[in-house]
Amino acid sequence: MLDTEFNVYWTGTSSEDYGAILEGQDDPPARPDGEKNNLYKATELLHFYEGEQGVPTANLKKNALTKWKFGKLEWPTFPMAEEIIMSIHKAEKSDEQVTFGELKESFPQEVDLFDGDPDLVYRHQE
Repeated sequence: MLDTEFNVYWTGTSSEDYGAILEGQDDPPARPDGEKNNLYKATELLHFYEGEQGVPTANLKKNALTKWKFGKLEWPTFPMAEEIIMSIHKAEKSDEQVTFGELKESFPQEVDLFDGDPDLVYRHQE
């Protein structure tokens, strides 16, 4: 990771094994668990690439809230990513049936909507 040209953001949280402590273990191992509300915990994975005419573009590959993903969010509107994710989350949790088309119309910018990995879909379209 130190030699990559990309920015890498990694957080690893842990907590003490209280069961082992209560059983009298002197040096209990840390468990990969830890803080639930870690301010620096990454919740989204965006793939940034050079889009049409050199415009920086992002695809949502993964996030903690939704199953559906989006693709082709163009700079300078990257701050809209959170708004779009929350719209998707709301639609997925809604008791009403929401179509991809209806949901896309509610977005502040034209993006593609996917049930799957946008990078794989775009790669197969080439």
